[in-house]
Amino acid sequence: MTSYDAIAATREQLEIAGFDDTYYDLIKALRLPMTKGKIQPDLQALTFELDKMIAGKILFDKQNFIFKRAHEEYGMSQTAEGVKKIGILSTLIRNRLLKLGTILFIDEPETNLHPKLIIALVDTLFLMASMGISIYLATHSYFVLRRFEWLARKHNESIGLYSLYRTEKNGVIPRYYNLKDGMPSNPIIDVSLELYEQNVLLDF
Repeated sequence: MTSYDAIAATREQLEIAGFDDTYYDLIKALRLPMTKGKIQPDLQALTFELDKMIAGKILFDKQNFIFKRAHEEYGMSQTAEGVKKIGILSTLIRNRLLKLGTILFIDEPETNLHPKLIIALVDTLFLMASMGISIYLATHSYFVLRRFEWLARKHNESIGLYSLYRTEKNGVIPRYYNLKDGMPSNPIIDVSLELYEQNVLLDF
C-alpha cells in the first residue's frame, strides 16, 4: 500500500518494469469499490473482527489509501506494516474478491505483528478456511505453527504442513504432515525448544 503510487505509475503511465504482476494485481484489487449488502454474512462478520484487531480500517479515498481510526486519518507511510496487512484482508473481503471458492496466498502473516495479534489473525484465517477460502501460507513463526496445530486438534480438522529440509545429496526436500496429528519435529520448533532449554539451564 505504501508503494501504491509507484506501482501504478510504472505499470500504467510509464509502462516500465519495476514491479511484477503480483503487486500490480493486488493494487488493482484493492482499489475496486467496496460493496454493501453483497458479502457472505459470515465473512462480513470477519471484517468487523479484522477492523477490531487494528482499531480502525483501511479506506481508499480518491487516489490514496488511508488508515482511519476514530476521527483520525493516517497516510500509508505513517501506518504500521502489520496494520496494513490486516487491512488488506478486510478490504479484499469487502470488495468481494475474497469469498467462497477463492484462493489466498499469504507470505509470513506474522511479520510486524505483536504475538497476540498473530494469534488473533491465525484464528481469523482458520475461520476463513472453514468458510470455503483455500489458504496457502508460508511462515517462520513458532506462534503461527503452534496456533494452527491447536486449532486443528481442537476442531479435529486437517491442516496440511510442508516442512522444507536441506540435504547434502538432494538439496531442499519437502516433508508433509497433518497438524491434526500433532506438531512434527521441524527446524522452527527445534530452535524454539533449544532457546527454551537454554533458559532453563541458566536456572540450575
